[in-house]
Amino acid sequence: MNQKTSRLASFLQSNVLQTVDRASYAVRGVSVALLTFYVFSFVPGVANVMSINLGASYRIWSFATAGFLETHWWNVLIDIIATIMAAQTLEPLWTSREFLKFVAIASVGSSLLAALLLVVVYVFTRSDHLLFASFHGYVGVIGGFLVACKQTMPDHLLLSTPLVRIRVRLL
Repeated sequence: MNQKTSRLASFLQSNVLQTVDRASYAVRGVSVALLTFYVFSFVPGVANVMSINLGASYRIWSFATAGFLETHWWNVLIDIIATIMAAQTLEPLWTSREFLKFVAIASVGSSLLAALLLVVVYVFTRSDHLLFASFHGYVGVIGGFLVACKQTMPDHLLLSTPLVRIRVRLL
């Protein structure tokens, strides 16, 4: 490894460890939930039960579980990083309890809206395959984080590394 790569690796390692140490119990809980649901996705049939599939059967709990279910490791990594970054911005303004409420409402709300949109598209197109489409993911919560961050602190610095600086207004 050359010197720049070594410095960058040590910088990232120290910052990641500091960030994990400073993370609240709410952030750790959401991260553990994301990792747990990812592990559950390897069990045959469990991903279908946890994700939203309107045509297969009516499972009310899937609106709560679908938001935390990811089937790829890179999605889980992005979700955890986004949660940590959003928590660093939003938790000083809110409490950990309000942060968890926001995650729950954004997850269930985005699942309900996605299901409603799927039904509306089905009504107009009459495509049966839409009713049996399965969907899940944390994207709705990340979108909610972006809106909340942009409304509360538009000029806040989210990420500052030797290579890049990201402010909320740029998202």
